[in-house]
Amino acid sequence: MMDKISTQYNQAVQLIKSAILQNQLEAAKAVNRQMLALYYGVGKYVSDNTRKGVWGTGAIETISEQLRKELPELRGFGVSNIKNMRQFYESRNVVVNRQPTADDLQLTEKEIISPTLTLLNINRQPTAGNLDWHEFFSLSFTHHMEILSKTKTLEERVFYIHQAATLHWDKYTLRDNLKADLFHHQSQMPSNFAKTMPSTRHALKASAC
Repeated sequence: MMDKISTQYNQAVQLIKSAILQNQLEAAKAVNRQMLALYYGVGKYVSDNTRKGVWGTGAIETISEQLRKELPELRGFGVSNIKNMRQFYESRNVVVNRQPTADDLQLTEKEIISPTLTLLNINRQPTAGNLDWHEFFSLSFTHHMEILSKTKTLEERVFYIHQAATLHWDKYTLRDNLKADLFHHQSQMPSNFAKTMPSTRHALKASAC
């Protein structure tokens, strides 16, 4: 057995490894995109029924408990997270700024499917802010909720989405920068702050946090 791999084979290993890591990153992005769309759809459904008084008090608690019974392996649908989904939808619905279609108004299974497809099929810039949807979809739900809970304006949210996406912040780095109120201290940022980190492995790790 060779102790040292030849330069030629090492180059092949590095090339294949890079392709594997890139593929893993793209797969993680696709899963994250679908998850965000699901949460957006569930959030709309819950928002429509709770804000308009269709459901009674304790509805979210009841639904969460029943989901846990019927899908015991399910994670992420506790009471607080379902409320987070509602907040996620309500905050992003302003950005999507789309007129409802006939399908959206039908009280059928499309109640959840239609808004999910709406979020997945966005291909334009919103009117209120310069949000890059590729950056938006690259962040986890946890990232989005951190930003929503610590900011008040769309401009702030767009700023943190951009920085977190391009610099591959994990949730802890994001929290630190939110706490430091980086948005209002942009003049103190180094000139190269917004350059994208090149590490595919780092990006894959950050997208899972």
